[in-house]
Amino acid sequence: MKTIAFVNHKGGVGKTTVSLQFAEGLSRRGKSVLVIDLDQQMNASQYSGYPDTKNMESAYDLLIEGIDAIRAIRPAPYGLIIPGDSLLGDDAAIEIAHLDTPILMLKDSLESVESLDIDYCIIDCPPNLGFVTRNAMAASDEIIVVVRPDKFSLDGYARIQATVQRTIGNKHLNPNLRVAGILLNAYDWNRRLTRRFVAELPKIADENGTRLFETRIRLCEALPQAVSLEKPKSIFDYAPASNAAKDFEAFVSEYLALELGEGSDNEERRAA
Repeated sequence: MKTIAFVNHKGGVGKTTVSLQFAEGLSRRGKSVLVIDLDQQMNASQYSGYPDTKNMESAYDLLIEGIDAIRAIRPAPYGLIIPGDSLLGDDAAIEIAHLDTPILMLKDSLESVESLDIDYCIIDCPPNLGFVTRNAMAASDEIIVVVRPDKFSLDGYARIQATVQRTIGNKHLNPNLRVAGILLNAYDWNRRLTRRFVAELPKIADENGTRLFETRIRLCEALPQAVSLEKPKSIFDYAPASNAAKDFEAFVSEYLALELGEGSDNEERRAA
């Protein structure tokens, strides 16, 4: 099982929508997918059919009570989900801080799902770099940083890198964590500020030793419409010919191709 966390310290960049449509796209390729909702807004849970998790085990129980993740798994349109909880806010962070292993709770809990036939675990993180997101980093193979074409979504990017480096630098946390890349969301070439931002992105990625994904998720009215339905639909089902559907399809293809290439490179290095 490969675990990927979608991260940004700022809200409003579209992390949840991107992570869910990525999960949907992987599922359409025949991959088995588990989503973990760590955002207290619970949008991923609501999309997946779980608007209220008061009477069920959730991500909160993984992080606070240390239950095995397998106990909280529920079916979802794209595969499986561990629903979130509105309690995963500031109070939860205080509770986590007082645990013996505050940053390893999720990683330890996920050991229970290794026996399941899951290809990808997708983690939707909260818009901060607190204990909940740091748990996600400790449990993940890699992170994807989602940004919008505005200055504010990249302000403090150095903090994300610093948090990743702290995680890598501690052998007890996750020395193998890597940043898979930066993904541009809500792209609109007709806006001058967007064009200026896009021109600066490669330099920012290079300065931080980070890949900039070639795929850009274009701004598309069909996307919020699809997820706002009483019974939300994936963009692939709601508007398969839309720019967003084409872009998410392209992003899944790009990600899987990069993954395949890196796997081949690793094999060649081992053989050498």
